[in-house]
Amino acid sequence: MRRIAAGVIALILCAQPTGALGGDFARSFRIGVRGGMARALNGGWSAAQGMRGATKIGPAFEVAVEKWIGGHYRCEAAAMLAWMDFKTGAFPVGAAGPSFTTSALVFGNCYHFTDARLRPFVAAGAGIYFWEINKDRPLGGVLRTGGTGFRKMSYGLNAGGGLEWAAAAHLAIILEARYHYILAEDRFLFGDAFTEQGVLTLGLGASYAFFSHAEPRKEDR
Repeated sequence: MRRIAAGVIALILCAQPTGALGGDFARSFRIGVRGGMARALNGGWSAAQGMRGATKIGPAFEVAVEKWIGGHYRCEAAAMLAWMDFKTGAFPVGAAGPSFTTSALVFGNCYHFTDARLRPFVAAGAGIYFWEINKDRPLGGVLRTGGTGFRKMSYGLNAGGGLEWAAAAHLAIILEARYHYILAEDRFLFGDAFTEQGVLTLGLGASYAFFSHAEPRKEDR
């Protein structure tokens, strides 16, 4: 933890306006990849416990297409995959590696507070979440209750924030936390105990700008 704090402080001290660096960078289309963790924060699972108490922290992965609009705004569309294994005794039937698995298309808008190299930002958006309760492994066999598969396509909202460091003209390093509120409740299919789900993802990754629509600077002509 001390090393992480020291690294963040060093980046803040080195923060400076990007100037010519940001001219091209801030108008670019980018491809981003991130990896990290997923944690259930709220949502019912059974009459005895919620999803937070029933599952462990699991992995989360994301691939995003991003577009800068001006020097402070960025919009993105991302494909996400995350899963959280159930704890021993929390699953209703005997199974090898049961998990709560979510693949999603997540859309967001990000506002960056500065155009310096180190850019804090906040984000908010919506998504389409294809979640399921797997009884074998992530994306494996689906748990069935009364002949109905414990899976659904649900809409949801997301919000969060993080830090982006402009490491080079075409490369940014991003640390981001995002809360996903998934409208998963369906009393007819899954009963009263299973409710809307809240999942926190924390990811670290990089975004690379392949090309830009920025006008060339005079010194480059």
